[in-house]
Amino acid sequence: MNEELKKLIAKIEEMRKTSERVGAENQKVLDALKADIDKLKGTNPDAQTLSELQDRIENIEAKRGQPGKTGVGRQTETTGPKFYDAKTGKLIQTLGHKDKMSDLDEHRNRSGVSLGQWLHATILGERAPDDVRQAVKALATAPDGAGGYTVPKPLAGSFIDLLRAELVLSRAGVTTVPMESKTLTIAKVVSDPYVSWKAENAAINGNDPTFDAVELEAKTLVGLVKFSLELAQDSSNIQSILERCVTQAAAHAIDHAGLLGTVAEGGPLGVMTYAGRQQITSVGSFSSYDPFVDAVGKLLAVNVPLDRAAGAAIMGTDVWTSLAKLKTGITGDKTPLVRPSAIQNMQFLPTTAVPTSGGSPQDGNLFVADWGDLLFGVRKDITVQVLREAFLGSNLQLAILVYARCDFMPVRESSFVTLEDVAA
Repeated sequence: MNEELKKLIAKIEEMRKTSERVGAENQKVLDALKADIDKLKGTNPDAQTLSELQDRIENIEAKRGQPGKTGVGRQTETTGPKFYDAKTGKLIQTLGHKDKMSDLDEHRNRSGVSLGQWLHATILGERAPDDVRQAVKALATAPDGAGGYTVPKPLAGSFIDLLRAELVLSRAGVTTVPMESKTLTIAKVVSDPYVSWKAENAAINGNDPTFDAVELEAKTLVGLVKFSLELAQDSSNIQSILERCVTQAAAHAIDHAGLLGTVAEGGPLGVMTYAGRQQITSVGSFSSYDPFVDAVGKLLAVNVPLDRAAGAAIMGTDVWTSLAKLKTGITGDKTPLVRPSAIQNMQFLPTTAVPTSGGSPQDGNLFVADWGDLLFGVRKDITVQVLREAFLGSNLQLAILVYARCDFMPVRESSFVTLEDVAA
């Protein structure tokens, strides 16, 4: 350990011993120490020690009541609703699209190594750039029994964040629920509660139960990406290509399951399978935005607030293209058709996870919903594994095996509207 690092450790230890209250001057010192750590990351190979020092500073700030600081083992605030595990009573921090799974992880990545860099360095071994190789080494990557390498825990949360960034369902506003085990019991709204005025001494009217218990049950998604050894060694952009290829392929499959359902393949139920969803059928070709206004109206009728009812619509790429080309309809006028004010700010989200218009019942559908009522449960121990020996001996190929365990569950099925039989 060099002298510069020793001095930094001594300064942090001195700050830890000072008063519990943080004044402006003390906070400046802490900020300066964090800046010193960032500088050392580029020159000091001891990434693990630097990571631990960064955690110590966060822990100091957390104990002193600094807003937004987490510290080791502490959970940051998220924008999603708070859930509690019915079996353990443990708080579950759910996530909105802008929240990060990695912020909730006590093993969070402090090395500065991205998933793409880890994949590349693991593939190249000693031929990887020295700074990346040293950082990967600090992540304690060890070979498994199958001759491959599994992504370390500090990168697992980061990979889930990359995956969620690619999910059109996450961009629409679904609620991500971290799962600690295979199943998680949650409450589902079966019907709106019955509320009425009561005269003095009159009986209280009742109705059927408002809630029911349902379970998120993690299903397994598997993907295998093969590529040549020569490509891995010679391509300058292989890091970004590997990262994007792995995350986009997994995100597409998850979006498809969440919207259409993949029960026949052992996957989750999707919006199209919900018996209690609301439907607008025989939509046909679009000449106006009326079907979207109708969908928002259906959500308003079941007490979904307007800002959530008109939040986002998910559709196939051909439908999105047709909508983008809509004109006023006045003969000879090529002016684009302006959306009604009610849906002016609605996100139109295209995805190839929704099949283009065609003859199948699953083709050409469009989805409008209060997307926060769709829960995306995902196990935090998602796995990315580099297989170095399985294909190398036969054809000089390498492979990346990805498997995630997740499920979807609606909190309230009437919060979803499907526009069906759409013709682009």
